[in-house]
Amino acid sequence: MSYPQRVSNAGWYPDPSGQPGQFRYWDGSGWSAETAVHPSGPPPGAGPGAHEAPTQYPGGSGGGAGASGFGGAPPTNVAPGYPQQPVTPQQPATPQQPGYGGYGGYPSGPSAPQQPGGPGWGQPPGGSSGGGSGKTVGIVIGIVVLVIALGVGTFLLVRGLSGDDDQAGDDESSQTESGTETTETETETPTESTPADPTGVACSGGTPEQGGDGVSGGAVTGGGIRVDQVAGYEPEFTIEGESYNQNGAFDFADGMTTVSRLVTDGWVAGYGVGSLARDRGYENPKQAAETAMSCLEQSANYEDVTRRDNLEEGEVDLGPTTGYSITSDILATAPGGIPGDRVVITVVDLGDDKPFGFYINYVPLGYNDLLRTQTAVGETLAVG
Repeated sequence: MSYPQRVSNAGWYPDPSGQPGQFRYWDGSGWSAETAVHPSGPPPGAGPGAHEAPTQYPGGSGGGAGASGFGGAPPTNVAPGYPQQPVTPQQPATPQQPGYGGYGGYPSGPSAPQQPGGPGWGQPPGGSSGGGSGKTVGIVIGIVVLVIALGVGTFLLVRGLSGDDDQAGDDESSQTESGTETTETETETPTESTPADPTGVACSGGTPEQGGDGVSGGAVTGGGIRVDQVAGYEPEFTIEGESYNQNGAFDFADGMTTVSRLVTDGWVAGYGVGSLARDRGYENPKQAAETAMSCLEQSANYEDVTRRDNLEEGEVDLGPTTGYSITSDILATAPGGIPGDRVVITVVDLGDDKPFGFYINYVPLGYNDLLRTQTAVGETLAVG
């Protein structure tokens, strides 16, 4: 919004209507109807001789033609495209004149009228017109907008290309990972196991010390199956006067009956029979054998297990029924220089409405005589 400039000292000033080379007289409260071509004449209606000296303009230093700004000091600000109007510190309000005012903005108040031919006619100090300043600002704004637009466009273009590269990279990565998984599956060493992740119920929900049939008549019986008892293997063994048995060592099974013998400090050889309940996650003989082997590997019976090597596995024929057997070496860091145990687990299917029969045989590695003896025990496994 614009508003008119104000003047106070009486005198001739450039025509506020914008006529070039014309001047009107300001009497302190209004503009004269008459115009003049020279600003040094007497006021309108005054007789000849009324003027004795050149008009002194606000901010001027006297003097005639040839002084800077003709009759006074040059103005400091001029409304773009219009003649300058003088102001003083005390500025009376003046009405808006046709064609007068701050084009494109409001003027900041001059100190003296500007004359034709003087420096900065119709311009603010510095010689550039308000219109020129407006154009300059417009050009600058245009350049800024263009630079921003180019920057945004470049960013979006680069981001789009980068997104395509990322997608391609992801696709290649997915293909690579998939290929790696296939390779690992195909080249997996069959003798080194990948530990299963059996449920907590399967590995710890059993009652191994309850319901075992026991040892009788040279047979070790439990869980609907049996094996022969051989000399040197008893239900209990003694360490420093204390008796122990191995029934409770298999808390993933039920009703265990075991016989064993002390081999060396911290190591025992033995075998036993019991059952595995179907409702604790044991589904079929093969899955049950694999799960039971994993439970044993992760149990408190071994410290610092380094790995498990599966040596052989497969179905076994027990006459009226079948089972599944797995033979593994469980390798662990333990006292006495024993590297681990050779373990055989066989699971027998006794019918859909019955628990699976469970047989386990374990010998410390390096004790080959005991290994042969217990291998022969496994051949006596039967239902009954």
